[in-house]
Amino acid sequence: MQLVCFYIYLSILFSGSILGYAIYKYLDNKGKIINFLLSITFLSETLAIIMTKIHKRHTAVYHIYNIIEIIIISLYFMQAVEKANQRKYILWIIVFWSAIGFGNMLIQPITSLNSNMLIIECITIVPMALYSLYKILLDDKIMNVTAYPHFWIWTCFLLYQCSTYFFWAFFDILILKSHYRNALIQAQIIVNILAYAGIGLSFFLYPKMKAE
Repeated sequence: MQLVCFYIYLSILFSGSILGYAIYKYLDNKGKIINFLLSITFLSETLAIIMTKIHKRHTAVYHIYNIIEIIIISLYFMQAVEKANQRKYILWIIVFWSAIGFGNMLIQPITSLNSNMLIIECITIVPMALYSLYKILLDDKIMNVTAYPHFWIWTCFLLYQCSTYFFWAFFDILILKSHYRNALIQAQIIVNILAYAGIGLSFFLYPKMKAE
């Protein structure tokens, strides 16, 4: 069952990415960033499978992926809050998160799980999501938030990161020392499916938004 859920998760990532490219002309800059994130996530998960089969270990893939992920989401957040002079912040975002990510490898080598980086991501992205949703709700130009794709994207990020924090902050207790290890891992994959399915489905709102 766990393997089935994982392949459904991969299918969701692939489908969402393809959908994004299919309606690429409708996407704003924020949508293009999210579509790129879906593509990178699908490629990293696929690479993790290959690494597992060849080297019996895939942790190195996630060490690198999590750095790329937080950089992309930070850039998305910067677009969402319409920060002035954005270009000058791009380099700082890349340097800052790269330093955090590679610095963490000194504490948690690439042969081990990078739970520290995952927790840092959670406590960073959750406030980003909450603030972005707050800005969306205050925006008088958005008449119907439920028809606004970025409302759903940030909501999915909030769901995903809160669940990630729950699972990884208590990894030793919930996963390593629990009799329900497989069920808990499966539950996390299901949350991933729901979150990324929501992000992918939000692309369907773009043509309607452009039409309006």
